[in-house]
Amino acid sequence: MSGDKIGAQHRARKAVLYVRQSSAHQVQYNRESQVLQYAMRDRLVQLGWSDIEIIDEDLGCSAAGGTTRAGFERMVAEVCLGKVGAVAAREVSRFARNSRDWQQLVEMCRVVDTLLVDQEAVYAPRQGNDRLLLGLKGSLNEYELDLLRQRSLSARYEKARRGELVVAAPIGFVKVGDRLEKIPTVVSRRRSCSPSTRSPNLAVCGRRSFGSLNISSIYQPRSWRSDRMASPSLFDHPRVYRQSGLWGCVRVRQDGRLGAI
Repeated sequence: MSGDKIGAQHRARKAVLYVRQSSAHQVQYNRESQVLQYAMRDRLVQLGWSDIEIIDEDLGCSAAGGTTRAGFERMVAEVCLGKVGAVAAREVSRFARNSRDWQQLVEMCRVVDTLLVDQEAVYAPRQGNDRLLLGLKGSLNEYELDLLRQRSLSARYEKARRGELVVAAPIGFVKVGDRLEKIPTVVSRRRSCSPSTRSPNLAVCGRRSFGSLNISSIYQPRSWRSDRMASPSLFDHPRVYRQSGLWGCVRVRQDGRLGAI
């Protein structure tokens, strides 16, 4: 069946193999997927093409839409010029996961009589049944992406409901896996807050001061970021800071203003 769809006019033009992965993490760690996608070149050779161009400029780019894909745009441009007899990918979802890009590609292939090839079949957009099947596959690819997003968001909400979701560690803590741990150099209120002599240049805790303790010895340089001190979202952790002894602590800046620790 696949061989009947491929004519001499298709083999006379070059074939384009499109290779894509959705994120940089996949590019770095999911090498097997790259190997399988590049192996589609052998399938094109078996189908009768000798002039094969590989477009892999979109490695690490999502096909969900909203992201410019230089490789996909170049492939569509080549198709529109009538230079391509077939466009191939291991799965058709590699081409696009949004209806706009997918329908654009299918329509252009129909106009210039270009075939679409994946690991399972050869599709001729000029045939009604193949065009219907391609439309269903495009809709399923887009729905699959929405389903994955919904599952990920539901898992995130459930984790937050149990109190196990840690997005950003508060000041004085470091994120270790799914839990928070105190930075060893942070001095707790129990040990540091004492009713000693007050000084406007020292950090104070309520009505008590840190005594003669130097503020530079309390925090490591990496954990002290003055540009984040004014963000109120970092102080919405009363339980965390009460456990550490730092809730309500403030420091006097050089300009005379008070800033929360």
